Amino acid sequence: MTRFMTKRDPVAGGFFLIVPLIAGFSWGLANDVALNGALIGLAVGILLALAVWLFDRARRPR
Repeated sequence: MTRFMTKRDPVAGGFFLIVPLIAGFSWGLANDVALNGALIGLAVGILLALAVWLFDRARRPR
């Protein structure tokens, strides 16, 4: 019974996926390489979202 009471809600990592994508696109648009900026932003966002997922998985009780 106590196992269910200590359950933590997962942390959302979608914010860390979309913000670098928009920032990378904006940077790329300003430098005439919008697609490259978006791809770099996407890669950074995926890494950040993966880090959040791994952190959340590590703090989850077993």
